[in-house]
Amino acid sequence: MNALGCGNLRLIYLDEAGISASEPVAVVVGIIIDPDKDWRSLETYLRGVAHSYMPEDEREGFVFHAKDISAGNKNFSNNKNWPKERRQDFIKEILYARTFLGFSLCVGLCRKHAHHTGHSAALIRHLMAYSFCVIGCEYYIRTYGDINELGMVIAEDTPTARKKIKDIHTELTSKKSTFPVYRDFLPLQRIIDTVHFASKADSPLLQFADACAFAFRRYFAGYNDAEPYVDALYGPASSSIRVPVDLGDGYFTCASIEAVGV
Repeated sequence: MNALGCGNLRLIYLDEAGISASEPVAVVVGIIIDPDKDWRSLETYLRGVAHSYMPEDEREGFVFHAKDISAGNKNFSNNKNWPKERRQDFIKEILYARTFLGFSLCVGLCRKHAHHTGHSAALIRHLMAYSFCVIGCEYYIRTYGDINELGMVIAEDTPTARKKIKDIHTELTSKKSTFPVYRDFLPLQRIIDTVHFASKADSPLLQFADACAFAFRRYFAGYNDAEPYVDALYGPASSSIRVPVDLGDGYFTCASIEAVGV
């Protein structure tokens, strides 16, 4: 049996991190799931983790934002109740979902360079990371999926980038790439339809994608605390992601952490 099984449609939940002008790297993560097998299990797991960490009077309507938890913002500002170690454990407990449930993900990344300045450059990095991630998901489904496997993208509804993301997705589905490394993957064949948008408040799987994007953004930006988060996703054996190789403007990696670079 192939890695994805024999279902026909995969849902791909995308979220981003590091998209402001000051960030050194923009990351977009896609969670690739079988909606029949994975969706309910992941939603139940995430709800259980939230209930085990959040006070009873704060559980209703709670939306997981890894950046707020890490920084001690909003509900997590009381350092007595939420010391740094407990906040880190909360994030790691969310990330352990992949180890427990075994679904796949893909990461698209675009680095900031000296010639990348200002908010327009930040948006371009966001769009490039989005493109790399979607191309990576296409690659993953083609490589590991059944011959009839398809994927549909659900992204966080970010008003400032919504139209641009929709436009770039349309380009990916309709145009052949002039870049040799992507020539075999564009136009998209397995990723179908337009990109669909949802808010994190309405989608627990986008909240999990938020945690993954947070972890990878910190890892690729070189933060000292990032490795335990990546370990939570992949286990300590995922050593190939730790090789300090300059990958240029961007690339995508798939579930096995094997990079396909540009």
